[in-house]
Amino acid sequence: MTSQLSAPYLEKHFPVIDLSGDMRLKTEQAYEKWYHKPSAPTAALQAATYGLAEFDSVKDATYVANPGCYATATLLGLAPLVQKHLINVKSIIVDAKSGTSGAGKKLSASTHFTEANDNLQIYKPNHHQHIPEIVQELQKWDPSVTTLQFMTTLIPVTRGIMSTIYARLTPALTNKRFWPLSTTHTTISHLLISPRLIYQQSNRLLGPTTVISGLLTIRKPNS
Repeated sequence: MTSQLSAPYLEKHFPVIDLSGDMRLKTEQAYEKWYHKPSAPTAALQAATYGLAEFDSVKDATYVANPGCYATATLLGLAPLVQKHLINVKSIIVDAKSGTSGAGKKLSASTHFTEANDNLQIYKPNHHQHIPEIVQELQKWDPSVTTLQFMTTLIPVTRGIMSTIYARLTPALTNKRFWPLSTTHTTISHLLISPRLIYQQSNRLLGPTTVISGLLTIRKPNS
């Protein structure tokens, strides 16, 4: 919808926070591949600012493309690792789980109580439309990022997202060096990085804007 409505707002520099996915990607080709509908013109896509405010200042931006829910959770988890080149970016695997509110208010069989309650539903494996915006943002931090494995599951809760992210450490990195580097990402006031993997619970974060990221390194057996 906003792909068709954005032009006058962009031209007049009228302040807009666009909650849709229409203006997040920077090329028409990428948008049409993932969203399967006509894109806004390239000039409009380029004029919009991808608004992950934790990393890119949007203070001077007028048209802000609000990030997707899965993209926000995944990028916040990967930021300290990719920005500091602590992991092999070819090895990233994301297992993301979401509550039903992320699907919006539109009625559907998958979010009907009798389908969602006491049930886990895998959907859009490696085909979720938030994948390209995640890759697009990661490439700002490391241009060698090309893709990632991304699994999405609908879980029987109303609100909340949990992204469990797997990646291999860079070969020269030891646990002793890993922790100080990974936990010094302090530019995000509401991102708390635990010095160990605590057993995360989505309801601990219900309401506030705080994000908790836990990190765990796994050694090979007998090493």
